[in-house]
Amino acid sequence: MLFMSRLLLGFQYSVALFFIRRKVKGLSFPLGLMITTFILCGGAYYSMVPAFSEESGNGLGIYYVWYIIIGIEVAIVIGTACVWRKISFKKTHLMERMGLLTLIIIGEGAIGVTKTVAKLMSKSGLTFDGCFLVICIVLILFFLFLIYFDNTPATHIGSIRQLAWVALHFPLHLSLVGTVEGSQQIALARSVFAHFSSFQDAAVTACLTQHLSGTALADALTAAFKPFKLDQKLESAAQVPVIMESIAAAGNATGVCSVANTTNVDMPELVRDVVGDVLGGLFESTGVTPPAGEDAYSSARSAYSTLYIYYWGSVFIAMVSFAAIFWIMASSRWHGGDGGKKRLDLFEKMALGSRALIAVVAAGLGAGAANHMFIYNFLKSPAILPVVAGLLAAVVLLDRLGRWIVFRQRY
Repeated sequence: MLFMSRLLLGFQYSVALFFIRRKVKGLSFPLGLMITTFILCGGAYYSMVPAFSEESGNGLGIYYVWYIIIGIEVAIVIGTACVWRKISFKKTHLMERMGLLTLIIIGEGAIGVTKTVAKLMSKSGLTFDGCFLVICIVLILFFLFLIYFDNTPATHIGSIRQLAWVALHFPLHLSLVGTVEGSQQIALARSVFAHFSSFQDAAVTACLTQHLSGTALADALTAAFKPFKLDQKLESAAQVPVIMESIAAAGNATGVCSVANTTNVDMPELVRDVVGDVLGGLFESTGVTPPAGEDAYSSARSAYSTLYIYYWGSVFIAMVSFAAIFWIMASSRWHGGDGGKKRLDLFEKMALGSRALIAVVAAGLGAGAANHMFIYNFLKSPAILPVVAGLLAAVVLLDRLGRWIVFRQRY
């Protein structure tokens, strides 16, 4: 797709060059440069195809090359438009289209919420925790909408600034996708860890506190596992026989949870196997299948550590992008607009400061990934989504407050 898209862009620019080469002077070289860039980048993308073959491994490292090539493309295209202003974005509909694309991304997040509702509460029915997390996701989408569309440029902000404004939408849109999709995955992760924690507590009570064995142990583990209704979910139904087999093995073992076998305060291996299989079933119920032969604990820790890092990384990049876009629009008013003012007003200072502060907070919370227990406890609690919703709400409120104060000062 990347290869074909660059070829099509090169073809479109070639058609434009063919029809305007005699009517508009001085555009043959810049358009030719952009055509060459698209063709070369398309060839580079095509040359990466072998990196995804089975012989080459998983090809994950090639993604870094993708971003390098995309950066080169952006630099050449924007640099060319900065030098030859006739091919800049002035008097085009691009800024409106960027706004619509942002709206589509947020709208896709809203559509994804319905899938999250189905996964969270399709079998258990409405729960307070599930409804609360869904409301938080909707609020996050709403506040992202306000932060972006309350500060879109209403007039031309300068050719070069407009180019920078458009370029910043690439990291912004990536981060918005990560934030809206990550919010849904965080809600699912909270459900998995909350259920897993309740089962783990039940297993600890049955084995290490009550020292049950035989049928009593098997019944206690089965009773703790049944409320999850994994057998009613297509993704996890195949894991149920595995769990029942592990429970039967623990129940058939002699004295597995006796006082003599639990003196070191660690669960016996057979009970740990049951807990691991239940975690694998909960893991699969969200639509994620652990790699074959890999321990469920390792898979869950790796997957949710990655989710946690990417989520806070997305929030961080989104806030930095919002701040940079706002700075570009504010700087445009220093040259000809608002009476030619030369410095930031209170509203602009508050807006930039709030976005920078939220970015710092996101970076700090993301750094918590260094501690696996911190991630586990944070994901197990319902706190992450309310924290993000509260941070975004603070940005919106400070924007409104700053506007109101500046308005009162002027009028």
